[in-house]
Amino acid sequence: MIDPPDYLRLLPDLGLQASDVPNVLRAVELSTKQLEKARAGLADLTVDCKGSAAALTLGSLGRFEASDASDLDLALVYEEPLTAGEAQDLRRRAISLLRNLGFNVSEKTFNRPLPITELVKNIGGENDANESLTYRA
Repeated sequence: MIDPPDYLRLLPDLGLQASDVPNVLRAVELSTKQLEKARAGLADLTVDCKGSAAALTLGSLGRFEASDASDLDLALVYEEPLTAGEAQDLRRRAISLLRNLGFNVSEKTFNRPLPITELVKNIGGENDANESLTYRA
């Protein structure tokens, strides 16, 4: 997990105080707690085969901009020898675990697991169907 932004350190350089940006600071705090909860919930998720996979949180939660109304935009990437079927099963189990923890897991942008090679070969390229996601993720 990446470290949350340290806005308190940056505020004086911008001529601001914490009281000037309470919603920004609350979003970072809420996002951090939610990401820790999700990570802990997925810690015991295992695969009974060779290969590896990673769950990525995108959207407002992944950017540390979450509010109480935010959903969890989940992407699952994997690499061979994990198969697409095994990755799909892992994704289904991850979503189930997260929903049981109270997360509203959306299934819109990344509605299937992606081989890592497929994800990175065209980020920001001419066939990128979601350019705004590329820049906001």
